[in-house]
Parts: sequence; structure tokens; C-alpha cells
Amino acid sequence: LLGVLIQIPLCYLLIMKYSILGAAIGTTIASFVIMIVGIIFLNIRFQVKLGWPIYLKYIFVGLLMYLFELEFVNIIGSNNIIKLSTGILSAIILYIIMMLLVGIIKKQDLKLILLSIQSKTHFKF
Repeated sequence: LLGVLIQIPLCYLLIMKYSILGAAIGTTIASFVIMIVGIIFLNIRFQVKLGWPIYLKYIFVGLLMYLFELEFVNIIGSNNIIKLSTGILSAIILYIIMMLLVGIIKKQDLKLILLSIQSKTHFKF
């Protein structure tokens, strides 16, 4: 509910000035506020204390992903399904690599995810 209360007026104002980019900016700001509220809620309600460094790592990786996709669209474009699919696939791979590099996920976590996918889909890696 808080996200809607933030996103609708913010997007309304930003869309009038920046068009579709305004919608993206408004959604990003609303999502960031909801993330902060969620962190505070988890800390208060469930005493989940991950520490701010881990949250800063998520924010750092998110900003890098934003910059990557922004440049990818500028260089490659997104005017057809093949280019768009390539951008999405490369973003997923880059996101996983960055999460590994900053230590948010470990190699063991990645192996467990791949094994889970393999057991559910019968796809061999």
C-alpha cells in the first residue's frame, strides 16, 4: 500500500516531465523506499539483523546493473525480440557474476540453485 501511495503521484509528476523515463525513475524511487521500509520492518518485527554492509552490496550491484542495461540499450538497441532477449540473458549472467564477486552469494549457493533447476526440469548442466 505504501508503494502505491508513493509510486502513483511520483510517476504522475515525472511522466508529465520525462515521459517513459519518468515512469522508470518513479518506480525505482518507490521500490527503493519500500526496500528501506522492509529492512526496518524485518529488523523490528523479526529481529533480522543482516547489517548495512550487505544492503549496500545489493544497492551497489543494482546500480551497476542499471548502468550496464542503460549502456547496453544505447549500444545494441532494443527494437526487436532478439536484441531484447540478448540483453535480458546477458543481464542475468552479469548479475550472477557480480553477486558472486561482492560475496552476496557463494559458489555453493549457485550449485544448489543449478541442482534445484536440474531436478525440476531434467535439464543437464
